[in-house]
Amino acid sequence: MEVIQVPKTIKWLEKVRLNQKLSYLEASRNIGISKQAYWSVETGRRNPSVKTAKAIAGYFGFDWTKFF
Repeated sequence: MEVIQVPKTIKWLEKVRLNQKLSYLEASRNIGISKQAYWSVETGRRNPSVKTAKAIAGYFGFDWTKFF
């Protein structure tokens, strides 16, 4: 039987968002990306592009290279 691994949530990003009392929707709107794109990054389902990483990091105030 094949074991399927579920991606790890990027807990540090979730904590940053929750510290600012933002929902996925509010964060994504403020950053300028779709809710799905933001959720996919935060839950670890996809890696952000450099452009998306810079947008998220710029909004929350951390170095974008933390994603990589």
